[in-house]
Amino acid sequence: MTVSKPQKTSKILFLDLDDTLYHKSSGVASCVSQRIGQYLREVLKIEDADKKAYDLYQQWGTTLKGLLEEGYDIDPIEFYKYVHSGFDIDDKITKDDIKLQNLLIKLRKSHPVESFDFKIFIFTNADRRHCFRFVDHLNIRQLVDGFICFEDMLLLCKPHPDSFHAALKMALKVEYQEAVRQHGEANVGKWWENWEVYFADDNINNVKAAIDYGWKVVWVQESGNSNVEGVTQVRSILEIENIFPELFNASQ
Repeated sequence: MTVSKPQKTSKILFLDLDDTLYHKSSGVASCVSQRIGQYLREVLKIEDADKKAYDLYQQWGTTLKGLLEEGYDIDPIEFYKYVHSGFDIDDKITKDDIKLQNLLIKLRKSHPVESFDFKIFIFTNADRRHCFRFVDHLNIRQLVDGFICFEDMLLLCKPHPDSFHAALKMALKVEYQEAVRQHGEANVGKWWENWEVYFADDNINNVKAAIDYGWKVVWVQESGNSNVEGVTQVRSILEIENIFPELFNASQ
């Protein structure tokens, strides 16, 4: 038995949080990097902490995952509480970001409320406390369908290939369970094809991994040119209508 496709393919948009929904030039990333280096120096007593943190991030996707892979005894939630605190964001990121809100509202209005063929999720390697701090600052919590954070993924974070499958399964949990009920676990593979998946992230490794998984992607990179084959770059998340016009037109 196979799962038949609906006449109209459903769509889901995954948005990264940090340096994607707000500009990297805000300085938040530098604050977090400083706090991570401080944690490695003062708590873990690691020499050349900044280089170590960067190398682990490049290898594993997050410094935390790298530390755990190397056997450091760390409470992940306490680690995130440490590195995501100790700095203010009021002077760095637009509060109650009207332009971002209008983008999400336009996406919403492009798809009838009664149709369940379009979803927006924030998909971040950060912890939920940090995620909610920022989305509430931007005032966009009510404009997305949900959040996939570190607590949901644990060590299965971007750009690990399995993280993309896990995120899709979590975001479409109700739909997935119904597909399993109707068609059986062995036949759900075809059901995934009913969804077109879109993804925006500032990390090129995450973007490349999403491409490999078959998602349609855009790289949010504020400065410079990508020069990466097959990757479309925008300088702001506000430009995605130019890249994904079909998300803003439910008839497409």
